[in-house]
Amino acid sequence: MASETTSTTWPAAALAKIALLEDALLVSLERAKQLEAERDRVRAAYQQALIALELLRRRIFAAKAERVDTAQLELEFEAKCKELDALAGELGGEPPPEAPPGGPSRRKPTGRRDLSDCDDLEEERVEIPDPELERLVAEGRAERFGFDEESSSVKWRRGGAVRLVMLRVKYRLGKLEGIASTADTAPSALFAAPSASPAAPSASPAAPSASATEVVIAATPSDDDAVCDEAGDDALATAATAAIAATAAVTAITATAAIAEVMTTKDVAASSGSRLDRSAGTTLVTATMPPLILPRAMGSPSLYAHIVHEKFRRGLPLFRQEQQLALDGFPLGRGTMSRWLHELGEKSSGVVDAMRADAKATAFCLATDATRILVQPAPRADGKRQACRTGHFFAVIADRDHVFFEYTAKENSKSVMRIFRGFEGYIQADANSVYDILFRAPDEKRPLTDDPELEPDGATRLEVGCWSHGRRGFYECAVTSKDAVAREALLRLHRLFEYEAKWRKLTPTQRKELRDCFSKPELESFFTWVELEYCKVEHQRGLLRTALGYARRHKHALMRYLDDGRLEMDNNRTEREIKTGVVLGRKAWLFIGSDDHGETTANLLSLIASARLHGLDDEAYLRDLFRVLPFWPEHRLLELAPKSWRATRDRLVPAELEQEIGWLTVPSAPAPAPPPSATDDAAR
Repeated sequence: MASETTSTTWPAAALAKIALLEDALLVSLERAKQLEAERDRVRAAYQQALIALELLRRRIFAAKAERVDTAQLELEFEAKCKELDALAGELGGEPPPEAPPGGPSRRKPTGRRDLSDCDDLEEERVEIPDPELERLVAEGRAERFGFDEESSSVKWRRGGAVRLVMLRVKYRLGKLEGIASTADTAPSALFAAPSASPAAPSASPAAPSASATEVVIAATPSDDDAVCDEAGDDALATAATAAIAATAAVTAITATAAIAEVMTTKDVAASSGSRLDRSAGTTLVTATMPPLILPRAMGSPSLYAHIVHEKFRRGLPLFRQEQQLALDGFPLGRGTMSRWLHELGEKSSGVVDAMRADAKATAFCLATDATRILVQPAPRADGKRQACRTGHFFAVIADRDHVFFEYTAKENSKSVMRIFRGFEGYIQADANSVYDILFRAPDEKRPLTDDPELEPDGATRLEVGCWSHGRRGFYECAVTSKDAVAREALLRLHRLFEYEAKWRKLTPTQRKELRDCFSKPELESFFTWVELEYCKVEHQRGLLRTALGYARRHKHALMRYLDDGRLEMDNNRTEREIKTGVVLGRKAWLFIGSDDHGETTANLLSLIASARLHGLDDEAYLRDLFRVLPFWPEHRLLELAPKSWRATRDRLVPAELEQEIGWLTVPSAPAPAPPPSATDDAAR
């Protein structure tokens, strides 16, 4: 019976149906495979969306610092730590111990503002004599004759504003015999040419012009009235003009020395006598006004420095300063302060240009980064509002000498080339493509361009990468997806950062030796590991591939800090300058007025950042700079940079520098410093 069943054949219809079912099964299986692959793709996309959501959540709500529990990493990768320790120990030696920590609408103003209504301000009076006329007084050839009319400005000192009353001294030079009798009398003959004063400075500012000296002439009524009547007013005017020129010539002999007597009491006697005493037959001369950083402005260097410091160091916008000054009894409009800031930035451009030229000529490495800033749009003809446009501030740190900011309307290769043109050496920056133009070889063939700003300058520059940027991708991947590869990368990089923290106080030569012994083998092992891990995720989208790809593409730039002990592993110092100089401030003052205001703002930011770099009180430094700058020769402006300010200040007369207004003695130029030796260069 079994044999009969086995030998039975299936009908053809059944076999055909079985074949159809098998074909349908194959189709279903293929369809299932396709659906599984699509499911896997959707699941992967969903996981990537969750990672992106977690990354955004951390960026918005979590702390900005990239903090990772390194102890947990060391436990998780204990074997890897032992392997890295053995790798570094193959060359011998131990890392040095960690260094100890270091310690509404407004009426348009007309004319100069009268400050006499500021009754709440304390008053300080200062006499402004004329140096040469004071010498004539000492010789008995002239005498003081009261003061000219009062004028006021505002001084700032810690605690509040002070009304500074300036009293320009008048001098009576004696009777001018025959001055009205003829218009051809040479008034210079009335004064004997004085000998050069032994205390005259070796360098002096330009002598004041004749128009800056006020002279009042009175004729003798007994003899000269008839002559005046015959000669008329023209003769008297001509004689007065000649007397002005003569007095200016006398004043120009030693016009730089100024002895200003500051009087803090409010009981200073008012000026006596009238400007024109026809019965006396004398010449009255008013002391020449010393040059000021902002002529005819009611501020003083200390007030200017305070406004600049409050806005660009503390991030206090002008409208809040306006409110604070009004509460202190000195109402000052924000429009006036804005004009002052713009003019002060223009006046300071020479010092910043000197800093920039010195940096390009002497710096070993320039570290740079950029940030955006909103620029207020120009008003439209139809009166409609429009959005702000975007400008950019570049921060550049030149070793330990200078910090300067550059404003550019656009962040592109042309702007970068204009900033760094002519510099040879190391440049540390992030991997932004706008910097690629700086690192091309001088003999590299380039596409033809008609733009001269894109032409090569023949300089060789080497790129130094930033490991903070290289680490960031691994950190974002580790905290969002908990990927083991990213966490291992964090462990490896954490060891390198720990080395740099321990070696920070060492000399560059010592740092170079230790880097070669410990950091270099670990870095070479890291990049070998990166190549292996990148091959596994090369065709997968995600944060891990991005982080590994960044490290692969910029391997040489990231390892270049091993070339010299003076190079830094990261560019965090430039990030800090941008944060303290621009980012914190723009949250309050929001935007700048125009491209011109961007350039002047960059000048003021440069002075403040450089002063902090050298441990100076930036407000005190700016006050002294605004006091000295009107007198200083243009070819010696580098002496006023924060890098040289301590030495320059020691050569100034302290009593003159302390005065808010008055003549200032400019010292002679210092002797040129000897070229740095190899030992000094290594110690730096």
